[in-house]
This record gives sequence, structure tokens and C-alpha cells, in this order.
Amino acid sequence: MKPTAEIDGLPIWVHDSVFPAHMHDQVYSYCLNSQYVLDQVSDDKAVYRAARPVCRLTPEQAIQLPLHSFYQEAVGALGLVSKVSHAYINRYDIATPCNAHVDGVNPVLTLLYYPNVDWHHDWGGETVFFDSDKDIAFSAAFKPNRAILFDERLMHSARSPSILAKAARFSVTYKGKL
Repeated sequence: MKPTAEIDGLPIWVHDSVFPAHMHDQVYSYCLNSQYVLDQVSDDKAVYRAARPVCRLTPEQAIQLPLHSFYQEAVGALGLVSKVSHAYINRYDIATPCNAHVDGVNPVLTLLYYPNVDWHHDWGGETVFFDSDKDIAFSAAFKPNRAILFDERLMHSARSPSILAKAARFSVTYKGKL
């Protein structure tokens, strides 16, 4: 499977229309009805550290969502072996703080999934990826039912929804381990 983009030799794959409508709706409903706590910080070394709402998934909850199978199939299709180490849902409202960060130092994959059912491009919420010079090298628009699989060593950041947004921006994250 050829990457959609590559930054400093590290791959990014973008997948659209990941699930049939009923499964996509199921994941979105799960996100809407989950309990969130103000506890997620992307980079604990950042100068500006502010928490955002997160719902941490137990291993049992992570396996029940269709994203677990998608993660395993995508990693397997690349000829890699990686198990999900942890999973969570981030909730972003207007002006939710977002730090640029890397997810880890190993050559394993992170999966981001955008479960929102409706989203207008003017609402923002994209995910940006940075090169080693800390310039934006790739940006993935926030589109419903989109998944982004990338090497955890890539610096990236979510962007908060704009003031025009009519809904919270959710992203479901699955992080791998070797």
C-alpha cells in the first residue's frame, strides 16, 4: 500500500469512507455518549500545557469498536505486526488547546479516525504534520469517516474547530506497540 504522503522518510496513509454508514454512525454515537474528563495533554514537555477533554477506552471498549479491526487489517496489509497499546477519544471545541507532538519513538503506527457525521470544510479541525524543520509538510482535512494511519514518530497537531463550527470535533485514536 503506497503512502498518501511521506515526511522525512516516515509514511502517512489517508483512507476515506472507511466504514459503511451504519458503522460510522455507531462510532459517532459512541463518541457523543461517552464520558469525558479534562485530562489529555499531547506534549508534557510543551511550554504551554493545557488539557483537553478525553475519554480513555479500556482494552475491552477498544476491541468492541470497528476501528480495532481496521487498525489490525491496515497494519497487517503493510506487512507489519503491531498491537493496540491504548485507545481514546479526543473532543475538541472552539479554542481547545492543541500542541504539536510526537506519539512515540518507535516505528509503530498511530490511527486517527474522524467519526463526525457532518462537517463543513470552513469549520477547520484539520490535522497537520510537520517536517524536521517544524514546517507544515502535510495537512489532512477533517472529513467524516476518514482515517489517517501514520508513523508515531511524526510530529503532528490537531487544529481546533473554527468559530463557525456547529459541532464538537471528535477523533478516535488507536496507538500501537511492537
